[in-house]
Amino acid sequence: METDDSALAFYSEHYAPIGMWQIGAGAKSVLEGREPQKCRFCEQTAPNVTFRLEAHAVPEALGNKGLLSRYECDSCNKLFGCTIENDLGNWSKPMRTLLRVRGKRGVPTLKSEQNGWRIECDDGEQLHVSHNRIDNVFEVDENNKRIRFNLQRDPFVPIQVLKALVKIGLTLLPDDEIHAFDEALAWIRSPASPNRLAVQMPVLRTTVAGPMSGQLITAFLLRRLERTRKLPYAFLVLAVANETYQVMLPSPAFDPPLDAQPLQMRGFPVPGSSGGRASLVTLDFSGTERVANQAVLVEMTYDERIAL
Repeated sequence: METDDSALAFYSEHYAPIGMWQIGAGAKSVLEGREPQKCRFCEQTAPNVTFRLEAHAVPEALGNKGLLSRYECDSCNKLFGCTIENDLGNWSKPMRTLLRVRGKRGVPTLKSEQNGWRIECDDGEQLHVSHNRIDNVFEVDENNKRIRFNLQRDPFVPIQVLKALVKIGLTLLPDDEIHAFDEALAWIRSPASPNRLAVQMPVLRTTVAGPMSGQLITAFLLRRLERTRKLPYAFLVLAVANETYQVMLPSPAFDPPLDAQPLQMRGFPVPGSSGGRASLVTLDFSGTERVANQAVLVEMTYDERIAL
């Protein structure tokens, strides 16, 4: 992974923040625009649609209980909840458990009815693993003080996960920027999956080692300083506990023209990632078929092992 200084210099030269949010367990705030109230995603206005439900700007499953949105009608809220946000929840569940991210019903529990193991978090945010001697849900490396978890994701469709991440960015966009993303707004609501521009830019994920709060979310938007055709126009950067996601918000009017190769971008410098403590990976969410039982291998370190 390149140095923070190098990456920071690149983004300082080419991009500027157009919004930043830190979402904790405190008071609620609401994103809202001009009247009459209008849904960004279906373009319907009251009274043709209602806005009675709490719409979360970042899905509640990721730990957001404080930032709500008035840009999303009840119909779209229900649609996203049972489609793209459900896929995001299934895909992210193993890490939300291990990082102790509290969603709507607390930290999710991982379990296998077939093999009899269970991983859950208590009120004191301590993880408990129940298992038998024949399963291999985790392995302990005594010499290096590491634990390796061998987990699986719940079923998900990759392109739906990408849509859910893009939807977060589109929700956070200020009113004077939303006009550049008409195609993306229609795409995330459509059952059709293909969007060549969206899959040209893979999602970048940075994972930072060490203890971090699972109850704090940081989100901000980056917009290109000049509307050239050399770099993507806008990004969402979303940090949840130890993981930070960098997601392109597709805008055909301002993005580089499509070519045969995926766009290449540097990882945004993440706080705490210096000194080799962070790993950067590229995530491919271009698939349109349902994925079941995808393996998830996670390594964690420990200070000491106490016999009970």
